[in-house]
Amino acid sequence: MADRHGFGKGGGGEALLRSASLAAIAVALGCGLARGQEKANSLVADWNWLRTNASAYLVLEPKKLEGVSRWAIESPRHRGSIHWMAPSPDGVRVATGGVDGVVRIWNLEKGAFEKAFASHPYHVYTMAWSPDGRMLATHAWSDHTTRVWEVETGKSLKAFKPVGDLHRLTWSKDSRKLAAGTHGSGRIYVSDGLADYRVIAEAGQPVRTLQWSPDGTKLGVSAVGNPVQFYDASSGAVTSSLDHSPDDAITHIEWSPDGSKVATSGARVLAVWEFEGSKELWRVATPCADIAWAPDNSRILSVSSAAGQFWNPADGKPTGKHKAIGTIIDWNPKTDRILAVTSNRIEVWKPDGALPEMSIDAGGAAAPVFQAGKPLVTGVGSIALSVWDPVTFKRLHKLEGHAKPVTEAIWSRDGKHFASASQDGTVIVWDVEKGEKLHVLSGHKGSVTCLEWSPDGKLLASAGYDKTIRIWTADGEAKGTLEGHTKPILAITWSPNGSQIVSGGQDTELAVWDVDKGERVRKLPFPVAITTVAWTSVKGTPAVACGFVDGGILVMNPANGEKLATVVEGNPRHWWHETSAVAWMPGPAPKLLASRYYLTNVWDVATNKSLQRQIAPGGATQVFPTAGGTMAVARSGDRTVRFWDPAGGSLRGVLLEEGESLVGISTSGDLKFDSESKPDLIAIVETDDGQKTIPIDELEKYGWKNNTKIMKLPTRP
Repeated sequence: MADRHGFGKGGGGEALLRSASLAAIAVALGCGLARGQEKANSLVADWNWLRTNASAYLVLEPKKLEGVSRWAIESPRHRGSIHWMAPSPDGVRVATGGVDGVVRIWNLEKGAFEKAFASHPYHVYTMAWSPDGRMLATHAWSDHTTRVWEVETGKSLKAFKPVGDLHRLTWSKDSRKLAAGTHGSGRIYVSDGLADYRVIAEAGQPVRTLQWSPDGTKLGVSAVGNPVQFYDASSGAVTSSLDHSPDDAITHIEWSPDGSKVATSGARVLAVWEFEGSKELWRVATPCADIAWAPDNSRILSVSSAAGQFWNPADGKPTGKHKAIGTIIDWNPKTDRILAVTSNRIEVWKPDGALPEMSIDAGGAAAPVFQAGKPLVTGVGSIALSVWDPVTFKRLHKLEGHAKPVTEAIWSRDGKHFASASQDGTVIVWDVEKGEKLHVLSGHKGSVTCLEWSPDGKLLASAGYDKTIRIWTADGEAKGTLEGHTKPILAITWSPNGSQIVSGGQDTELAVWDVDKGERVRKLPFPVAITTVAWTSVKGTPAVACGFVDGGILVMNPANGEKLATVVEGNPRHWWHETSAVAWMPGPAPKLLASRYYLTNVWDVATNKSLQRQIAPGGATQVFPTAGGTMAVARSGDRTVRFWDPAGGSLRGVLLEEGESLVGISTSGDLKFDSESKPDLIAIVETDDGQKTIPIDELEKYGWKNNTKIMKLPTRP
């Protein structure tokens, strides 16, 4: 079993578009039954499982190694998005944490990975490097736990008693106090000398951010619906506040280096204040993902997804652009360098540099493309794809032809055709066996978001940001264009007989199309965006499963628009927990595979109950059954394909592309890869001396022996 505080220990059917009585549908899908409590119990069970048993680590049941208390196999790059970073005070290193629960430390002088700590089961959301350079504090929502690490040795100095989901860890300047605020209750906590947290105040609303004053006597706090308030760090009394509107949604509070001013920013505003007297000096309406002061107080840099902007702190006038973009930045006073971190990249800039001095590829989210018995394909998210032998894991070809990164790649159900789509608006049909382009399909104006082969493999549908669906033959001929959506399309699915398509997207409307006529035959409105769809039939009744951006899942009849079942109610507050993939399981009873939150679930549609679950770190972009329904596959947002037992719920193994290799990893830590292409993997080993990062081969000195034959992929759908 996995240790929750660290790494491991020791649709088919023919669609018949005919009417059916509502009573018959109710029998098949459980519509109209009093299932509210069962739904609630099922969701609570899922949440409890995430908190207690789930782990994103690659090796869940490691073999016993001599002198080792725990160990893990990992990628030097993040698997999934980076959530937060913590720069070292001297500007030489930066720690990053994210989806996979592993904290990585990077050397910014060498531009290279340095070491890693297996810190939390998954999702490290906030971190802070102590000003004395000795300690690193991390917190994960997966286990509610704050941990403090000795950076040089990797020793765990403290695991705090869980107090809830915390936002923005921050150290006092003397490195003696650690503060945090809760996402839920709004409690503000302080730890003195690594003692367990004590409550010093309650904001009454979820805390967005907090920051120590330079003199260590006060905490600036932004909580939902409250003005920015300053608390006495000893008594917890509010000493002053800033007159921000709740709509400003302040997410960052940064003191000027001399401590005389405070900059505050949110999604739509940047403002600067005199700290003494709380006098507003200026404000501008501008999007800010993060802000940083120049070490000499002369400038403020704000960044967003578009560009960086310098501001004059005295009057708020813009003083120039900066090419750094990102979600998190730091301006180090010792090096006078700007550090910008995105979801997968670390960059170091001179303040007025035209190009970064250093750029590190620190992670990614795209998983390999798997279909039983067919070559494996990797490279989604990049310009070129790679093709791999599914038995030997040897690279066979590179597929080059797109001008911009690939957004999707998919096999036809019969395995005869393979296509990829790109941000450049093109779709390419490939001869995978030869590694050659067969047809380049042009017509979309903008990025293509989804591809779907018809059940017989003769037609290909593509859709995207230009709000159109285009139909192509497998021979590369344009068959027609379906128009009617008013915003980007995010999901499409064919009817099992190939005569119709259902589509949905950001315009919150589900559309049913007649492919031969090129007409929309039905339009069904919903409250929120539709993110994923899958079509089957249940007892002769057509049924489309729809997933939504708010995490909801429902089943509806596309022939008449009747709602057949609500599998999961959506929650508008969970906008970051969308339902990202759905697929029907084979068998007489209607069951769904669905990825929402961080889980892939098997849902019994008739009872609205979750039968089994497995973690899908970062969410899954695709789910489907294979091996006759005896195995479930999830292409997860941590760069892995995860194979698991939908009956028992246990993970069977993962696929991961790393460096120049494709590698299969068993739950016990055995690896399979092409012997001529060694994967760029690391091992994290914990002994009494702390955690050590070593090359994978050095595990052998602890008694690790690799069984390369243990990883076998399913060979039949």
